[in-house]
Amino acid sequence: EEEKRGEGDGDSWRKQEGEEKENSKKYKLKEKKRKREHDSEGKRDLEKKTKEVKGM
Repeated sequence: EEEKRGEGDGDSWRKQEGEEKENSKKYKLKEKKRKREHDSEGKRDLEKKTKEVKGM
């Protein structure tokens, strides 16, 4: 793919690079949100476990 860039279609790969950057921003936001949801689930599980331990 690197060779294609040198063959005069400079604009198309620039556009593609821009789109990739946009996509990576969206991806990072998704990952952040997913991680946050995962963390809160983990905390809930931890609370359940500690309650079970205290209840024994």
